[in-house]
Amino acid sequence: MASRLFVWSLAVALLTPAAAFADDIKDKSEAKLKEHSIQDIKLKLPESWKSQAPENKLRLAQFVAPNVDGDKEETILVVSSFAGGDTKANMPRWVGEFQGAAKAETKSGESAFGPYEVTNLTGTHVGPSFRRRATPLEDARVVMFIVMPKEKPYYYLKLTGPAKSTAAAAKTLRAAIGAEDAKEKAVEADKSKE
Repeated sequence: MASRLFVWSLAVALLTPAAAFADDIKDKSEAKLKEHSIQDIKLKLPESWKSQAPENKLRLAQFVAPNVDGDKEETILVVSSFAGGDTKANMPRWVGEFQGAAKAETKSGESAFGPYEVTNLTGTHVGPSFRRRATPLEDARVVMFIVMPKEKPYYYLKLTGPAKSTAAAAKTLRAAIGAEDAKEKAVEADKSKE
């Protein structure tokens, strides 16, 4: 009986198409991380995230994250740094990047670089006031991490793109800053919407 089970298991393994193992191969390639030093912080991002030349002088770094199946628009990560300016101060500007009402949620947590706030906005994205999209992106998401190291300028890590791809990239970015979404706490609604 044991020999029949072995032969049957071997036959199943040999007849299983190579595509069935593609996820294992993909996971291993995603696990390859590359460290990017950006002033006071170091981000370990998957090699599949492509570094780009920053589009303007306010950006310290810029990356394109891989898309989730079905998404066509790029998911972009922009890293900037300024002295101050928390979620409350920036919320009106971020909401202004959306057509009509944007759904917003803010949480806070601890990262490897200090405390942070993360705001998740969803809706139809039209872009910032100085650079509107030619065509609004429906079902879009902007995830803004503000990392606040002690006695140093704040770091703004902004992901923008299709909702599914941006949500997936946000999980990767949390890991890159040493944060855990399970440990995040909701920020009071009046703080993020004033």
